[in-house]
Amino acid sequence: MFNYWFPVLAFLLTGLAVYWVVFRDGSSTIPVNQSRDGTNIPASVSEADIVEIERELGVALPADYRAFLSSIRDASIDETEVLDSAEAIVDATKLYRSGLGRLPNWPAELVYIGDQADACPYALNCNSGEVARLDKGNIGHAPLDRYASFTDLIAYLRAAHSA
Repeated sequence: MFNYWFPVLAFLLTGLAVYWVVFRDGSSTIPVNQSRDGTNIPASVSEADIVEIERELGVALPADYRAFLSSIRDASIDETEVLDSAEAIVDATKLYRSGLGRLPNWPAELVYIGDQADACPYALNCNSGEVARLDKGNIGHAPLDRYASFTDLIAYLRAAHSA
């Protein structure tokens, strides 16, 4: 019986930890980049924030991801799919690197960049530029989806939202 409930409990704790990182104090700490009237507003990730992400995580972020973080976000990509908070990116990445919920530790080149609100994170490989959508964050399982680059992920998300 314990063998059945342990993975369920581990999954629930993993989801709660990620939820806490993204939605502290009962409300989102991630700024929304679109006003109620549908107009774009500036990105919240400054160059200084990007440098801090790289310093905290010990990586060099790929150019396409850096450009997206510092650009004005349109309505097709929300702040859950691709986080726009340096603190949330760093915190979530560190949780997965430390073996969140008894998952295998993520290697140093992976950075948590967001998810589909389903606890299956997008992990950016800073060495190759590839993005993988990981099954509940488990690097021991085959990725649910792979994208050759962050740009390819964004193109897929925009196409999926327009369909």
